[in-house]
Amino acid sequence: MYVLRNCRFISELTEEFEEEYGDVLIAEEKIAEIKSCGYDFGKIREYDLNGMVLMPGMYDLHTHIQYTGYGDMHDGGRDEYSIVLDTIRHAQASLNAGFTTLRDSGGIPVLNARVKEYFDDGRITGPDLTVCGRLMSPTELGNKANLWADRTVHEVDTAETIRKGVREEVRDGADYIKYVAGGSISMKGSDPLAPISTFEEVKTLVDEAAFKGRYVGAHCHNTASILLCLKAGVRTIEHASMLDEECIEILKKGNAFVIPTLTEASKHFYGNDRPAYASYFSRSAADEIRRSSFESYKMGHKAGLVMGFGTDMGMPNQFHGENAKELIYRKEYGEGKEIDILKEATINSAMILGEDKRKGTVKKGKTADLIVVKGDPLTDISCMCDQVCIVIKAGKVVKNKEE
Repeated sequence: MYVLRNCRFISELTEEFEEEYGDVLIAEEKIAEIKSCGYDFGKIREYDLNGMVLMPGMYDLHTHIQYTGYGDMHDGGRDEYSIVLDTIRHAQASLNAGFTTLRDSGGIPVLNARVKEYFDDGRITGPDLTVCGRLMSPTELGNKANLWADRTVHEVDTAETIRKGVREEVRDGADYIKYVAGGSISMKGSDPLAPISTFEEVKTLVDEAAFKGRYVGAHCHNTASILLCLKAGVRTIEHASMLDEECIEILKKGNAFVIPTLTEASKHFYGNDRPAYASYFSRSAADEIRRSSFESYKMGHKAGLVMGFGTDMGMPNQFHGENAKELIYRKEYGEGKEIDILKEATINSAMILGEDKRKGTVKKGKTADLIVVKGDPLTDISCMCDQVCIVIKAGKVVKNKEE
């Protein structure tokens, strides 16, 4: 048990406490009390935040914790031991950056589920994980482009193989099913502007996932793929790079959500940010996706969509622990408002995962997944990149740069 003294709160991310400053009692894994500054909690350990911002831990709903950020030149050549150690190290780097919950978006089977078990029971310190196993996909050019793709893509085409594939992924520990419904930027030879699935294929997948108590998150850049997946009942549209008005209307009326990944667009395509090993991202189709990604994000804001927060960390030139750069890209290229972006990374993403009753805001009774930030993210969101000085995971202080 301990108390965080002289916390500054962000009102939109704090519930049932109206003051700008206060003291927070942490007991075991929970926020036990939020009181006015100076409240007498008795003789317990204290951390004086001196007016620094206390806010909920952030979510990254689209990350690849097995991937290194170095692409084909490294991912496919590692031995099994290195992959396990990298996976743990990558997840911990994101935790230290203030991301207390991660949703992985595909890798080799079983590993993430086992790492999740170790994180959950405290044998290893790490963030909360939601995992999916391999990326399910129709047979597609690019799926066998390299050793890493060959190990991480689960090809299914017929109704029988789709149903069996879902059951295999659930057997191997998948919390949800990741499906590649449209072409990819990162798979050599694939066309991100083209759909690669039929409605019947996606609907079969969604129905089988629901039968097993799971939902589907679908990789979609182009409009046709987005519409097909929305009509088939997919819950999360990953990237959602080319929204149109029809997509927006369906999203406003239904139970599906988009997870933009502007880091992918920004890091892959901007001059000095793009290394030699990511040179194939310079093709014209990818440039079109880049431009439309920013416009789609703006459209979502204008329409009032509840959008989640994703980064695609682990893909080429995207390194774990740099997740918060997505906040800056959403502000700079997507013209988002600071508070809206912070909500996407916290309460919105918690709601999308069905966790908003226990995480996503600072509230008495919720899990103490919290971060302390120097600076004011409402006026300079870049402080989230290098000034997260304390990270609390389920009540345990796992990072404290102030000591």
